[in-house]
Amino acid sequence: MSTLHSSTVQLPATDAAVLAVLIDARRFASWNPALTSVDCPDPVADVGAAYPATVRGVIPATFTYELIEPLRVVHRLAFRGFEELGEWELEPSGDGTTRVTHSFRQTGPVAALIPAGAAGVADLRTGRLRDEVQRRSSVG
Repeated sequence: MSTLHSSTVQLPATDAAVLAVLIDARRFASWNPALTSVDCPDPVADVGAAYPATVRGVIPATFTYELIEPLRVVHRLAFRGFEELGEWELEPSGDGTTRVTHSFRQTGPVAALIPAGAAGVADLRTGRLRDEVQRRSSVG
């Protein structure tokens, strides 16, 4: 069984700035605390490459970008008994802001053990994405 979770936010940043954060696999874990690390040697992830990752500090996993387009990113996080397919859709507003919709679906026996509170995770992720985009734009 799986459930689709989603959240939409308007970010005060261009779609290019948001995309840069989403495809930076090396630093993905810095704003997504479920991941402890993603071992990606390059600043921009390659589609189809399975990067070694660690979940919650101890669980070995793989993090794979299934699709990277200018306005859409799809990634997969997998470890034994669990798989999550996450999607980020970007919609530029023309005024320098971007509407971002994040959705994800978790499957597998481990996913069945995750409490119903996971529904709020999409909101947490879009909020953390907003904070990371703003932090990077202020650093320059």
